[in-house]
Amino acid sequence: MPPLRLAMLGAGNVAESYVRQIRRLREEGVNVELAAICSRSLDPARRLAEIFGIAESGTDIAALLSRKDIDAVIVLTPMQCHAEHVRLALASGKHVLSEKTLAASAEEGCGIAALAAERGLLLRAAPFTTLSPVFRDARHRLERGEIGEALCCRALYGWEGPDWADWFFRPGAGALRDLGVYALTTLTGLLGPVASVFAQASEVKPDDHGQGLQLSLRFTSGCVGTITTQFVGQDWDPKGLQLWTAETGCWRLFEEDATWPWTDGVRDFCASIIEGASGDLSIDHVLHVLDIIDQALASLDCGMPMAVASRFAPPSLRSRLDMNKSHRIHNPLTLT
Repeated sequence: MPPLRLAMLGAGNVAESYVRQIRRLREEGVNVELAAICSRSLDPARRLAEIFGIAESGTDIAALLSRKDIDAVIVLTPMQCHAEHVRLALASGKHVLSEKTLAASAEEGCGIAALAAERGLLLRAAPFTTLSPVFRDARHRLERGEIGEALCCRALYGWEGPDWADWFFRPGAGALRDLGVYALTTLTGLLGPVASVFAQASEVKPDDHGQGLQLSLRFTSGCVGTITTQFVGQDWDPKGLQLWTAETGCWRLFEEDATWPWTDGVRDFCASIIEGASGDLSIDHVLHVLDIIDQALASLDCGMPMAVASRFAPPSLRSRLDMNKSHRIHNPLTLT
């Protein structure tokens, strides 16, 4: 059986982590191959190709997407280009995995999802937090009622901001789409859809996409929560789960596998194509998060809470697509 042949659009800061994840899958026996990498300038693509033995590198996206021997495309270009490049890849008959965010708006994202469905192609998008062991442990404990009914939640994600590219601070990007999207994906994955959102900014400036933001959320379950995000402050990368219950009267730490890669969506994406299964990632979840972002930005403009109309089914906690449990193999030489 021929391998699933992948092409990568973009050779920037996150590209090497994706290349290493694909190499890790190959080492574990997954029948997948990264056949080509394409970027706006040749040097970054050529460097990765030389280091990792990728057969082809170049700058011509149209030529790459026209190739019949490419089955699927991973889009890692600047955020403002994702929608255009995803549409081009789908129009060329390729399955697509996109880095976050999939599109500039929920409406644009819905159009892209409709194109994928029309052509019978798989479409998935980051972030992949709902695949992590920490997330799955938290969901299991919530569903078992270990803390009772969830009434309140909060999330914080901030860091000093990228210094390797200025597009993060331009319209169509910013802290909410780059960082807040992780918290939105995680909290909605744990607690279900959001019914309304009210957003406040440290200082509202139309051209300032690095400002601090706080979102107040009301979930359809009745739970309320806050998310704070900005290009300054504390990073967040949980290595386990802390749990307090009235029964124990203390905090307990449940450590998880710290080797889980944040690029794990590649595994789910490839397994879904190879095995013809639906996988554990949901495009409806991605679209709901985009809808929350849209309404949060609208709330900033009008100073009022905004309703979030979209809904999605929370991610499945069924057994992972593991292809003979090869994901349990850890090779420190390929760990990123």
